[in-house]
Amino acid sequence: MTIDVNYVLERLSIRQIESGGYFGTDITERSNELGVTPQGLRKQISKWKRSKEEFRNLKYLGQRPPSVTLTEFIENLKAYGGADLQEIFNRLTNAKRHIEKYGIRAVEFYLHILTREGHLRSLISSIPSHQQEESQARLKSLNN
Repeated sequence: MTIDVNYVLERLSIRQIESGGYFGTDITERSNELGVTPQGLRKQISKWKRSKEEFRNLKYLGQRPPSVTLTEFIENLKAYGGADLQEIFNRLTNAKRHIEKYGIRAVEFYLHILTREGHLRSLISSIPSHQQEESQARLKSLNN
């Protein structure tokens, strides 16, 4: 059975325009429509890519289309590693506003703040287990 070159080219070109390329699922759909196996159609497409100029411009994008589009992914992306950069910026701006209100130069106290955090952590870990919850809650409230 011969495969209609123009039909396959037309369908894959439509997918190229819509999605920037074609997927393995598209090949499976076309093979079912044409009554051939997906492997046979893939083989034929690879031959056409070598011999026909029109097929060389088509891009294979993978076995299946992604479940999320690139624009949906970018909209939900907050930052590298999932950190919410906007929230961090808001907290830093809020801290700067409070620090400036008292006329403190925050850089002078930065090392003290870092060592205080480490000291509080060591205090929390040294509390006996039967007293931990109450004492840890008090120490954490001091830290915040």
